[in-house]
Amino acid sequence: MFADVPKHHLIQDVVTQCNLTYDMIERVIEQQHPISAILLQRRDLIHLEMSTNEWRVLEDTIQLLKPFNVATRCLSGERYPIISALGPLLKEIQKEVTPDANDWVAVKELKMALQEDQENRYIHPHVSGLLHKASFVDPSFKTMKNLSLTQKEEVIDTKRNKVIDTILEEIIQLIEGNS
Repeated sequence: MFADVPKHHLIQDVVTQCNLTYDMIERVIEQQHPISAILLQRRDLIHLEMSTNEWRVLEDTIQLLKPFNVATRCLSGERYPIISALGPLLKEIQKEVTPDANDWVAVKELKMALQEDQENRYIHPHVSGLLHKASFVDPSFKTMKNLSLTQKEEVIDTKRNKVIDTILEEIIQLIEGNS
């Protein structure tokens, strides 16, 4: 009947497992036509049928959650997750969760909630500073594309001052050792 649709079971979301919400919605979208056909056949389930707009919201939601899915899989797939990747990943996610004028109301609300959650977690200057510095010292992120010019200058100045302080301490130790 639905030869072009893979024969997969639906996935149930479990709050203790990362990315299951993404996987669940992705599977529901994949199985949209068989699900709709079953609901239309069963009169007692017809109230569960989703409107075209509801399907579109799900499709937009899966696009919104995709960067989170990629970031989580990227970081959890590493044997030793690296903090230097977190800053650039968060910057990419921030771009995705910025509300757009063309967004559906439900998607816009979800983006605002995700944006607020991200800000609450990573807005603290010590946390953001640590993420910037970690990216700075990792050669993979040497261009620091995820930082503004001001942020780049702050990181470079901090590192430069740290190097100068270390050199001065070593000079003082050498002078005191020779005295």
